[in-house]
Amino acid sequence: MDRVNVIGGRQIVTKSRLSRVLLTMLIGLGGGHRALADSTDAATSAASGSSPPVSSSARPVSSNSGLANLVRLSSERLTLADAVAVSKFHTGKAVEDPQRIQQQLQALVEESKQYALEPQKVKAFFSAQIEANQLVQYNLLDTYAMTPDLVGPADDLETIRQDITRINQQILSIFGAAEAELKQGDCAVKLHEAIAFQANDSDFDDLHSMALVRAFGDICRQP
Repeated sequence: MDRVNVIGGRQIVTKSRLSRVLLTMLIGLGGGHRALADSTDAATSAASGSSPPVSSSARPVSSNSGLANLVRLSSERLTLADAVAVSKFHTGKAVEDPQRIQQQLQALVEESKQYALEPQKVKAFFSAQIEANQLVQYNLLDTYAMTPDLVGPADDLETIRQDITRINQQILSIFGAAEAELKQGDCAVKLHEAIAFQANDSDFDDLHSMALVRAFGDICRQP
């Protein structure tokens, strides 16, 4: 059955397998850094049928795969954006907090040293994770502004942040293995398959599927 989502103030009908179409389209365009509005426009075009149909097959990824675990953790981190959005709706806090973000990134770079990871790659990866989280928050807050009666009670924001910190630490512990896996063969194909499989496994809607793509930024373009 079709579902109606409200993204960026516009109603979007979610069709079966549309999330996979979006994943294929966005990765096919090279992923990378795009304005949040561009991602929303892409979803609108795909949902309206203006984009040509794209076939996509998501092969199961081994649970022992560093890449599969990295994508899974990223999806778990992304899911917490929903709770963050509810909390910020109730408190009126801004989605973005530049000072806090810089502190987070610096702390993650410092923690990454114990895993012998490249600081710039760690910073770039988590910057993309944060942007993906913000993409979800902004769109959900738009929805809540129009339908406030549908918003449930808020969880404690500090507890949510502790969960995010826990996931961040788990990501750091497997980042090296996942990166090494991506370097073996076609990075874009491997990443596409892992993201498509995880989005399907998590039953993500269009918004969260796009955000999961965004969460991996330019990782395949890095040396």
